[in-house]
Amino acid sequence: MHTHRDETHVVVVGGGPVGSLLAILLARRGLRVTIHESRQDPRSTPASEGRSINLTIAERGWSALGKAGVDAAVREITIPLYGRSIHGDDNTIQEQPYNERGDAIYSTSRAALSILLLELAEQTPGVTVRFEHRCVELDLENRELVIAGPQTTERLAAGVDFDVVFGADGAYSTLRQALLEVPDFEMDLRFSPIMYREIKLPAPPDGEQTLSPERLHLWPRGDGMIVGFPNLDRSHTLSIFLPATGPVSFESLSTRHQAQSFFEESCPDLLDVDPNLVRKFFRRPPSLLTSCRSSRLVLDDWLALIGDAAHAMVPFLGQGLNAGFEDCSTLADLVDGGSADWGSILRQYEMSRLPNGNAVVTMAEQHFQELAQDARAPDFILRKAIEQRIHQLAPHRFRPVYDMVAFEDVPYLSILETKETQDRLLDRIMGELGTGVRPGEAPIDGVLITALDDFEIPVEANASTNTNRVNPHPRGSGSDNGVAAMEMAVEKIRTTIEADTARVTATIRSGWWSEPREVWFELPVDYADLEILTAADPWLAALLLPAMRQQEALRVGAPLSPELLNALPQMEGIYSTWQPCAAPINVHTSGVLPHRAAGDAVGLFFSCGVDSWYSLLKSEDRRLVGRSPEVTHLVTVAGVDVDVDERKADIIDAVARNTHRVADELGLGALALSTNIRQLYTSMGISWHWGQAGALAAISLLLQSRFRKMIVAAGPTNANVAMFSEMEAGGCHPLLMPLFSTGLCEISIHGGEASRLQKVGRVVDSQLALDTLRICWASHETGYNCGRCAKCVRTALELEIVGALDRCATLPHPIDPKVVSKLRILFPHEILVLEERRDRLAEKGADPEILAALDAAIERSKDEEGGRERALQVIEGAIDPDEVFLILDEDELRFDLARTHANARPFTERQGVFNGVPADDDHALAELGEARRAGVRKFVIWESDFWALDYYPRFAEHLAAEGRQIAATPEVLVYEFDRAR
Repeated sequence: MHTHRDETHVVVVGGGPVGSLLAILLARRGLRVTIHESRQDPRSTPASEGRSINLTIAERGWSALGKAGVDAAVREITIPLYGRSIHGDDNTIQEQPYNERGDAIYSTSRAALSILLLELAEQTPGVTVRFEHRCVELDLENRELVIAGPQTTERLAAGVDFDVVFGADGAYSTLRQALLEVPDFEMDLRFSPIMYREIKLPAPPDGEQTLSPERLHLWPRGDGMIVGFPNLDRSHTLSIFLPATGPVSFESLSTRHQAQSFFEESCPDLLDVDPNLVRKFFRRPPSLLTSCRSSRLVLDDWLALIGDAAHAMVPFLGQGLNAGFEDCSTLADLVDGGSADWGSILRQYEMSRLPNGNAVVTMAEQHFQELAQDARAPDFILRKAIEQRIHQLAPHRFRPVYDMVAFEDVPYLSILETKETQDRLLDRIMGELGTGVRPGEAPIDGVLITALDDFEIPVEANASTNTNRVNPHPRGSGSDNGVAAMEMAVEKIRTTIEADTARVTATIRSGWWSEPREVWFELPVDYADLEILTAADPWLAALLLPAMRQQEALRVGAPLSPELLNALPQMEGIYSTWQPCAAPINVHTSGVLPHRAAGDAVGLFFSCGVDSWYSLLKSEDRRLVGRSPEVTHLVTVAGVDVDVDERKADIIDAVARNTHRVADELGLGALALSTNIRQLYTSMGISWHWGQAGALAAISLLLQSRFRKMIVAAGPTNANVAMFSEMEAGGCHPLLMPLFSTGLCEISIHGGEASRLQKVGRVVDSQLALDTLRICWASHETGYNCGRCAKCVRTALELEIVGALDRCATLPHPIDPKVVSKLRILFPHEILVLEERRDRLAEKGADPEILAALDAAIERSKDEEGGRERALQVIEGAIDPDEVFLILDEDELRFDLARTHANARPFTERQGVFNGVPADDDHALAELGEARRAGVRKFVIWESDFWALDYYPRFAEHLAAEGRQIAATPEVLVYEFDRAR
C-alpha cells in the first residue's frame, strides 16, 4: 500500500507508554494517528495498586524519548538508581554500583508514566485518543478491526479508515492472538513458574530515610526474591517474586502465620519498615508473569506488533519498556527515511526488531537467577569484580553485559551472542584463579589479559553508537596515553597577597575560547594555605563539568587529593546523567596531595536566603537544648549567588554586612570570599543551576586546611520530594556534593528533609532572619530584593501563607496582584508548587484579586509548552546567522541559539555575560543606545520578559518610535532599527 505521508492515517491499538510514544513520534513526522485504548481515561479513575511493577528507563528508553522531545518531562517523574542494595537475611546490606562510571537506570511509576505520555500524546497535533475503545476482533480476510466502544461497535477497514495499524496492546495482545490464523505465524507464549505480588511501603517520617532512595533494593532468597523501587514521595514499591508452588512459595505462604514467619526469618528489616507488611501481603492474589516470542511481527503492508505485543518478557532485566521504546524509535527512523511505502518500512522494522526482541526475552529469563540466587554469593561477587577489571584493562574488547544492555544501544542479539562467549571466558578465569584473588593486582591482571587473548569477542557487540559516554583513557597522573588533542588546561596557578586578602589565579586554556581565560578566587589571608591554594583539588571541582560538556581532557599540573581521584568516576557518571552532552573525560594531575592534619572549623555557605537561614537556625536549635551548635562560621561568596560586578557591589556589600550582623549576634565567625568562576560557566552556556556544585566545592576545597566540614544549604531533591515540593537542589545534590570531600574536609548537604514551605515556617520564628532575608537573583541596583521576579513573588506568597509577610523588612507588602499576574513559570513542577500555594492562600481567605492573578499566571504558564521552540524558529527566520543582535532574556534562550546564532548579545551585559535586568528606564535606554552606536540593528524580547514593556514604559515607547516590529508572535518580539545612532 502506497500513500502520501500527509494523507496517512495510523491506528494504534493500546494507549500504554509504548502506544502513546509511538503516536507522538509518528504524528511529529506528519502522520495522523488515532489511539484506541480499552481502559477508561486513567486521569479520571483512581490508580490501581498491586498489579503493576515499577518501570525502569535506561539508555535505549531515553534515546527514544529524546527523539520525541518528551525526555525532560519524563525525567520529572523518575528517580535515578545508581546500583543495587543487596539485603541479607541478617540485615546486612551490600552495595553494588552498576559500574564505576556511576551510570543509573531510572525508576518510575507505571501509572504516572502512562498518564504523562497519554497527556503528551493528546497535546501533539495529529493525535486522537479514544478511551474505552477495545479491539475485540481482527478480521484478517477483510483487513478490518472491530472496535467496541461505550455506545457502539464499529468496523474499521484498511485503506478506508486507516492505512496501517500497530498492535501495542500488551502481553495478552488481541492482535497477536488473531495472527495465529496466518499459516507461517507462530507464537511461543510461556507462563513463568514465578509469580508476583506488589506492596507499597509508606514513606518514612520527615527527617528519616529507612531505605536508600537512589538504589534498587534487592532481597535475594534462592527460589524467590523481593525487589524494592523508590518513589518520588519517598515511599517504596515492593515486588515480591516467589514460585507458585514449592517449599517457599505463594502456595506455602497461605496463612498469616506462615507469611509472618517467612518475613521474620528472611527479611526482618522489611517488618521494621512496615509492621503492616503481612496484612498487605494478602490484599490481592499473586499475578502471572509471561514471556512471548513470535516468528513474525508484520503482516503484509498494513499491520505490525510493537512492545509487549511483539516480545513480552519477565521483568527481571528491566528492559520490557526500553525494548518497546526502542521499537518506536526504530519505526520513527524508518519513517524519517522518506519512504511512503509501508510494505518496505514494516519489512525493515521486522528484520531489525524480531531477532533483537526474541534475544532480550531470553536474557530477561536468564537474569532471574543472577538476581535471586547469585547476587549474594562470594563467587558471584568476585566474578563481577573480575568482569569490571577486564573492562578496565581492555575497554574496547570486553564490555560488561549489563552495561551493554542498560547504558548503551548495542543490539540485544549481539549482546546475547557476546554474553555466551564472555561467560565461557569468565568460567575459565574463575577456574584458574580460584576464589582467593584480588582483581587489580599485577599478576592477576596478566592472567586476565592472557585469557582474553584466547577468546574472540564479537567486535560489533562492543562498538556502541553511544561512545560519548565511554572513557577509554586512564585517569590520574601520567602520560597522555592517546588522549585527544583537545583539552582544558589549568596553567600558571599563582597566589598573590595584598593587605588581608589572598588571591589564587589560574590561566585556563580550552578549545572553547580563542583566548585563554583568567579564573580567580579571593579569600581572607588568615584562611589561605599556600599548599592547598596551589593544589589541583579546587580546579578539578570547578572545571570538571565544563570540561565534560566540551568533551576535553582536563589537565591540572598540581597534586590531587586521593579521595577525589577515587570519586572521579562516580562524579562523571552523575554529571553525564544530568547533562546528556557531558561525557567522561581523561583527567591529568601531577601526583598526590600529601596527608596533613585537619582543621576544626565548620562553615555554612550563607546568602541570607531561606535555605541557608533554615540550616543556620537548625544548627542554633542545638544550642537551645544545651548542645554545641554545629556551625562555627558563616561563609559568603561574591560571584556565586550574585555575580562579581561593580554595579552589584552594593548588593554584595549588603549581604556581607548582614552576614556579619547575624554572625555577631549569634557569636559565630564570618568570612567573605569572591570569585569570577560564574562568568566562565555563563560564557560556556552552563546554567548556574548546575554549575553551582563545582563552584561551592572548589571554595570548600580552598578552605580545607581550616575547615573540617563545609555545609551547603539546598532545597529538596528527587530523593525526598513530596508532590508539591520544589526540586531546587540542581547540581547541589546530596548524591554529588559529598563526593568532593577529601580526608581534610567533608562537604555536606543540609536541608533536604524539609519542603520550601516548611523552611519558611521555621525562618519566620526569627525576626533577625526576616530583617535580613534575601532571596532575589535578579536585583542589582533595584535593591536588596527586586520584589517582582518569580523567587521574590513566590516567597512573598509563602510568607503570606504563614502570616509573616508584614514582619519581613526586605520584601514589599501587601502583595501587588499586577506583579503576581505577570509571573512566568517555565517548569511543570514549579507550576504544581504555584497551584498548591494558590490553594493554601484560598484556604486562608486571601484577597480575591491575588487569587485571580495567580490563576492567570498559572494558566499562562501551562500554555508555555512549545513556546521556546517556536521562539527559536521565529528568531532564526528573522535574523541572519552572522548578525549581531540584542536579546532580553533572563531565562537563557540565547544559549539555545548558540548553534545557529552565536552573536546574540544579552541585554544587559558586561564582557559578553548577562548582567541582570536594567535598573530603570534610563539604564535601559543607555544600554540600547550604546549597542546601536556599535552597529546593532535588531532587538529580541522573549515572552518570559514581555513584562519589561510595562515595567520600563519610556523604553517601550522608544522601541515603538525608533524601531519597527519585523516579527511579533505570542512567543517573541523582534524589533529592527533603520540606522545606528
